[in-house]
Amino acid sequence: MRSSHAPNTARKLLAAATISGFAVGSALMAVPASAASGTLTYNCTVPVLGAKTFTAVMDTDAPASLASGAATPVLTGLAKVTVPADLVDPMRDVLEAKTIEGSADVKTALDAVEATNGLSIPPTQIPASGPVVLNATGPLYTVTGGAAGASHKITMGNFVAKMFLKKADGSNAGIFTIPCTAAAGQNMLVDTIAVAPVGSPTVPAPGPITVPGTPVPGAPGTAAKSATTTKLKAKVSKKASKAVVKAKVSAADSSSTAGKIKLVLKQKGSKKSKTVSTKVNSSGAAKAVFKKLKKGKYTVKATFAGSNTTNASKGKVSFQVK
Repeated sequence: MRSSHAPNTARKLLAAATISGFAVGSALMAVPASAASGTLTYNCTVPVLGAKTFTAVMDTDAPASLASGAATPVLTGLAKVTVPADLVDPMRDVLEAKTIEGSADVKTALDAVEATNGLSIPPTQIPASGPVVLNATGPLYTVTGGAAGASHKITMGNFVAKMFLKKADGSNAGIFTIPCTAAAGQNMLVDTIAVAPVGSPTVPAPGPITVPGTPVPGAPGTAAKSATTTKLKAKVSKKASKAVVKAKVSAADSSSTAGKIKLVLKQKGSKKSKTVSTKVNSSGAAKAVFKKLKKGKYTVKATFAGSNTTNASKGKVSFQVK
């Protein structure tokens, strides 16, 4: 793995490893629809720390059976990345990272014909303690049914995990590339599609591909989005005739609340209003400044738009300019 912040990031990680004696072990996993790979062992190269063992499980939304000559839509690949606490701790405490995002370039093969598939990992909040769970999903390819009675097999190969660490202000805390090679002698099978006679209906997988306990944005059968709360605080400057309103958006789980928020200011007794649309950063914070305020009572109502992993939410605060 290489770091765009080398050598500083590497030195920090090495210092953390020396002090805490941690070993980096993360898992790239997914949970099956009709079937899935078993838990696979990978030999990965982590910067500074060297060779480490990762595990992986891969799944797709491939149907259980497909008619000869019929084609599937573009299949979706689903993965789950679990970064252990002994790696999350130095990310958070040494590199000052608040979120992780990135991708996993996974090699798969359809009937031994190899392809590299890019799965995306959305911004995910780093917790105050413990591991962090990252979800990855992305398009694979279409499958066309061959001869009736045959079957098509999807297998997993090597992968490269790319992690982008972000600080609270959105700046980079580290950018890492981790190549991983499958250990020899494993059954790499992910899914098997049976081929039925011409004209037969496609039989979907018995259940949607899901990751237990963690929503996966955009994946078929994804779990419910995380609930959010939006809280506002207002600070009034009498001399400057302005108010600074800060918003804090929090998710019920560790999902990132980065996104868009709209704050609408209205004075009591007035039909006019002022609107500020801004971004919520990766730490769930946003700010709006309302200037040239006259004396009176005001209310600010905020609406967080939500994202593909979180639900929308609203907040309100009242204040007075004297």
